[in-house]
Amino acid sequence: MDQFPAEESRIIRELQRRIERLETLVGQVKGTPVTQTSGPLFIPDGTPSTPSGGAYLFSEGGVFKWRSSGGTTYSGIPPTVPKASFVSDPNPISAGGAPGAYSSAHSEALRTDITHLRTKYIALRDALVSAPLMFPV
Repeated sequence: MDQFPAEESRIIRELQRRIERLETLVGQVKGTPVTQTSGPLFIPDGTPSTPSGGAYLFSEGGVFKWRSSGGTTYSGIPPTVPKASFVSDPNPISAGGAPGAYSSAHSEALRTDITHLRTKYIALRDALVSAPLMFPV
């Protein structure tokens, strides 16, 4: 391009050609995986909207953050992991080992233990979901 062109239309045509070349090059360049870099990664400040899935990484006031699809914004990596509520175990397993001969009492103890395990599983699952450390099942 001339340093001091006399004609504006010539400037516009040259800019259009350069843009077309750059658009062609952009389509040919492969992206670099996030796991590989040859130097520091610059992230300009900006606050993204809530993603519909996954998470956005961004910088806000020079602080590295990420926003989850739930809308929560976390500072730094790793974020503070929420803690689930405590699930007590007031009913330990009582069936013990297998008896020499099965009886109705042993069968009832097994049934009770399975019921207690199911109750504990549900309580644990609900605590993890409400923390939120697990997606609802």
